[in-house]
Amino acid sequence: MMGLLGGSPDEQARLDMLMGDLGNNIQQMPLDYEKLLRAGALRITQPGTVMGSPAGASDPEDYSIVSAYNDAYPDSYTRGWADKPESYETALRALRENSLGPLYDGKYRQLLWGAQQKGVTDFVLPGLLGR
Repeated sequence: MMGLLGGSPDEQARLDMLMGDLGNNIQQMPLDYEKLLRAGALRITQPGTVMGSPAGASDPEDYSIVSAYNDAYPDSYTRGWADKPESYETALRALRENSLGPLYDGKYRQLLWGAQQKGVTDFVLPGLLGR
């Protein structure tokens, strides 16, 4: 039987545990951020403000990571933030290399939720589970 991760029932059980664990400092699995971006589970956008207007930075190093969860609410201000393709490479590299440190647990859970909502089943990088 294949789980949501595209793997074994053990991997599915681990995902279920992560989604149900509302504590902090969960052990994060390495995600395929490019696949999540292509599926719409996350977006790389112009940096935005709480009021919803984009900050408008042209520097590719300046971006926001917005999850499908962020955009899901009817009154979500992040939906108005424009995608920023010129920052994709920089943001994806930072996520892959974990150069900014691990995602905070809330954002990580948002990405898992987004993958589930978008029907992405193999969003964990293969061969890296359990590290």
